[in-house]
Amino acid sequence: MWRTAIRYTSGQLKLAIGIPQQTYRHWKEVLPPLRRDGRGGPCFSVGDLLAVAVVHRLKVACGIPASAFTTVADKLFEACNSAHWLALENQRMIIEPAHRRIWFSQADDTYACDTPTLVVPLQPIVKDLRNALLAGSQADGQEVLRFPPTALPGRADRAPGRSQP
Repeated sequence: MWRTAIRYTSGQLKLAIGIPQQTYRHWKEVLPPLRRDGRGGPCFSVGDLLAVAVVHRLKVACGIPASAFTTVADKLFEACNSAHWLALENQRMIIEPAHRRIWFSQADDTYACDTPTLVVPLQPIVKDLRNALLAGSQADGQEVLRFPPTALPGRADRAPGRSQP
């Protein structure tokens, strides 16, 4: 199983996903993997953020409440932590709640199912998550340089202490 050393706090999770405190509080009640938030320290992986982003996307796009994922929450978080989240970007997540199964599929794969199944393209979710995490690094108020630093011609070959005419 792939693990990342980077851990996020519940505040960072809420900011990256774009959910308010009351939503997070409710989701903590219905999604057991979110309950490991102990003392406000960083304890969520990028895979955990991806799992929460999937739940959020299905709630916003389809009106599916987070409580619908209670029975598969552990499998959802486990699946999102099973591979590097960028490797999952070009995959589809297949959620089969009746059988409590979650797996990944390539965009052109076909599969048969005998129960209602959710098919979630991960590319837009990973893209939004990546943008949120990268934008978060600019939250300290520092502007992004429009142009990269460049060496000025003639400056590098000047010896210290020598004056130029």
